[in-house]
Amino acid sequence: MRKAFPALADKTALDGRATAYACRSFACQAPVHTAEQLAAQLDEVPIRAGDAAGSSTG
Repeated sequence: MRKAFPALADKTALDGRATAYACRSFACQAPVHTAEQLAAQLDEVPIRAGDAAGSSTG
């Protein structure tokens, strides 16, 4: 996957734990280890028109 997405090259598991990175427009928030922490970060990300799941462009 790192070849397909070079921006992910330095995104690794921290402290041997599953680690999630919430990134948008080539900028990432601090890595987190729990679903609750990830959900909180995703709740903070504004959704632009056309970004919502299930939206269509044509």
